Amino acid sequence: MRNVIAGLLAFGFIAIPFAPTSALAATKTRHLAKPVNLVEMATLTSVGVMDKKAHGLAILTLNQRTHTLTVKVIVDGLKPKSMHADLMYVPGVPSTKFTLKNLVANDVGNAGETTVFRGITSIKKGSWILVHQGANRKIFADSVVIAQGPVRK
Repeated sequence: MRNVIAGLLAFGFIAIPFAPTSALAATKTRHLAKPVNLVEMATLTSVGVMDKKAHGLAILTLNQRTHTLTVKVIVDGLKPKSMHADLMYVPGVPSTKFTLKNLVANDVGNAGETTVFRGITSIKKGSWILVHQGANRKIFADSVVIAQGPVRK
């Protein structure tokens, strides 16, 4: 039981008074720590060009201790065996674009990829995930967005 409680405390799930010797000893209350992982999502919808059925989901997980942002993008409705650049657009002055790993559709047009960024401390409000027609190396020549969605909590 003590190991279970210690594990829950370590992950910030509970805060309890801790009395090492007895219930009558002076207690110290631990405050709930902020969550380690902050998860936000973007629902990706087709913008009506090229791959008109393209839709999907992006899951952004920020580890606030290690300052690591993991972005998992899953898209269905793509042309089979096609390659697509995707990026996270972060508003600001200047705006920032984080290039994600290319999505490569399988035989039925489904694709998924995970990209990890280090040194990220927050997910800025107003960020968007964009999926392009064409691969990263051709993104400026083939910059047509086929699916997009705002990042939301």
